[in-house]
Amino acid sequence: MLTLLFACTGAPDSFTSSPGEGGFRITPEGSPEASTWEVPTSSSWVADTASEPEPELPTSLSPWITRTDIVLPEANFPAHQSYGTFEHNSINPRGYHATLDDGRLVMGWTSNTWRGYVSVVEDGAITENFTWDGHMVRGLTADLDGFTVMLLEDPTGSPRMWLARYDWDGAELWAKDMNITANVPKLYLDGSGWLGDTRLATNGNGYAAYFPVQNPDGHHGDQYTLYSADGELQSGGWNWGCSHAMANLVEAHPTTGDFLPVCVSDTYPSYGVIARASTRIYEAGSAENGLVSASFGQLAPTDEGWLLAFNAMERPCCEAHGVAIVELDIHGTPVSEVIWITDTAGIDERDPVLARVGQDRYLIGWRDTATDAFPLLIIDKAGNTLVAEDDVLDNNIFWGRRDDSFKVAPDGSVTWIAGANNYGTMFAFRFSLED
Repeated sequence: MLTLLFACTGAPDSFTSSPGEGGFRITPEGSPEASTWEVPTSSSWVADTASEPEPELPTSLSPWITRTDIVLPEANFPAHQSYGTFEHNSINPRGYHATLDDGRLVMGWTSNTWRGYVSVVEDGAITENFTWDGHMVRGLTADLDGFTVMLLEDPTGSPRMWLARYDWDGAELWAKDMNITANVPKLYLDGSGWLGDTRLATNGNGYAAYFPVQNPDGHHGDQYTLYSADGELQSGGWNWGCSHAMANLVEAHPTTGDFLPVCVSDTYPSYGVIARASTRIYEAGSAENGLVSASFGQLAPTDEGWLLAFNAMERPCCEAHGVAIVELDIHGTPVSEVIWITDTAGIDERDPVLARVGQDRYLIGWRDTATDAFPLLIIDKAGNTLVAEDDVLDNNIFWGRRDDSFKVAPDGSVTWIAGANNYGTMFAFRFSLED
């Protein structure tokens, strides 16, 4: 493994205590504990798209997408530089969201004053905010009983990652310190920007957290950690998986409850897109210094496993044509060839998004950096076009750059949020053919 060496600046002003230590608007309690347990194979939600006729497909997608502009209590965190597709690129302020069974929208985001927020939205307006000074929100799940949030404390100084569960009265039910080895969560890379992605998923019975770390020697990798619904540390994760872990995904399958972590590696265990830190899905080109020719991308469930969307650019080693999908089994092993949705050299395609919207219907989109377009279409898992490409930006519809984007809501619609650089509005979108 090569070493990425970066000097860290001092911590931002106004850092306060961490979850489990007191000092917040929300009363903290709890202490990190450890135990062993296997990931359950159940789910809190199972898609049933075969029980009744599916909606007729439209000729254009934009009319079926609604946008809501949500005024924030303060401006969003700035966009920042990161690694992506053999170059440095700008990625959006991290935004996370969940839609509850009663229709409320819950958003996780960070302000430009280094304050983490979980905001509850009803009828297009924020009705409640939970806040943490000096912390970044780096993952979120929510249900009718409360929410679970991943928080990064002191990201530019001595970073510490927390996983905490709260009820809707603001009481902290438990908080776990995720700095459980000599490795530390390492996202901020001084003048080079920020490294990798942080992801949090739940299967209703537990949580999977996935984020970049740095060991004491300065090597960069990732940590994959599992917790029970009560916050007990479980077996099955790892302290070090992919190096240098330039991008990360983790999702829970809605039928089986199995978690699937996927990384983009420029070094170890091999170059390219890797499932479970062991199975290569796609071989990419790499310079072993943060530059790798592929990036994410989202996972969407199939009946038997997963569909993964990613983007890649042509390199001497490796064929690439822009945006691709590949079908995986439940464990992340490819069961199809890579299918290219675009036919280019992959220079301009970025930020693919993907969600299942029917028995064999998938909403897929990406950003074209050359034309400033946001193409969106519906395909089947073989890559056949079911609804033709629509540049939805013409109707002021867009999504974040390598963000935690498309989610399937309890009513079957697809929702996402997008923040803007230092801006006081969050944009929420909803796609549904049922309305």
